[in-house]
Amino acid sequence: MRGGGAKGRVGRSGEADSLWQAVLEHDSRQDGRFVYAVRSTGVYCCPSCPSRRPHRRQVVFFRRPAEAEEAGFRACKRCHPRTFEELQEKERMSEELKLAREIQARLQPAPPPAIEGWEIAGSSVPCREIGGDYYDFLRRPDGQFVVAVGDIAGKGAGAAILMASLHAAVRIQSQNGASVGEVMREINRYMQENSPADKFLTLFYAKLDPASGRLEYSNAGHPPPLLARRSGEILRLDAGGLPIGIFADAPFEQQSLDLEPGDTLVLYTDGIREALREDGEEFGESRLVDCLTGSPDLSAAELGERIDSALETFLPTDDRTLVIVKRTMAEKSLLQESDRFESQSALSLG
Repeated sequence: MRGGGAKGRVGRSGEADSLWQAVLEHDSRQDGRFVYAVRSTGVYCCPSCPSRRPHRRQVVFFRRPAEAEEAGFRACKRCHPRTFEELQEKERMSEELKLAREIQARLQPAPPPAIEGWEIAGSSVPCREIGGDYYDFLRRPDGQFVVAVGDIAGKGAGAAILMASLHAAVRIQSQNGASVGEVMREINRYMQENSPADKFLTLFYAKLDPASGRLEYSNAGHPPPLLARRSGEILRLDAGGLPIGIFADAPFEQQSLDLEPGDTLVLYTDGIREALREDGEEFGESRLVDCLTGSPDLSAAELGERIDSALETFLPTDDRTLVIVKRTMAEKSLLQESDRFESQSALSLG
């Protein structure tokens, strides 16, 4: 405690003596006109407080409770029960937020795995103290790679706890040999049975075979990721089903496609396309597409910087999560070099 800063204090001795007399007389007529704070206890009281009177040298007078609080004193629970309860509630909420932040920090994925022939980048920026976005990368025992991006309905400690449940469900279900659609059905069933009835989330879940570039995915109500082909074609990956947690037996469709060298997959949450300019204009999916168009040679990190730069003039309205998976040209170049070497060898042998 700071022990009574000068700001807001009653400093004139004559007036302070008058206020002290009101304290000694428990003068309720003075309640609301000033408060007195006690240095030794760190508490401030109203003049009519029934508490035992402190020594005069320990007392500091303030015009308003807020000024006493700014100086580091807390409300007396006997004469300011409502303020005291509000302070306790504020402290409880602060502890909950601290716990939620710790939970989210532990759930943030480690740096993306290094996979030969691939570039992976991911970031998440909460709009408030506690965000509702989720993303993760993990390897399966068979060498395949899983990427997941989700958006929890709501914010605060409740969203952080729901995110922890989703994180566990995704990690557990990803380790078995089930198909993507089956994994989504199991995640949905678990979340529906273990979440409040009014809570749900969107989720994009994909399994990638790094060797072949084969991607199998399912989209549970999430903003469709964009696949930018090196040729310039843009695909929206929207096959799947309803958001997670609405119906326990909801079906989930899965689709598959191949990522060729130079192709880039961009996964994101609503906070990207719903960011607003001061005039109310949204960033939108079209601007995200513009960032992808004409940039096949950018690395995953460079593309992320390009999108962040485009968002600079837009105000955040929700958490922003961005994950980029790019198949590099290195593998293709090596194959071409191998073919060229074999051709030259055949000519020299001939």
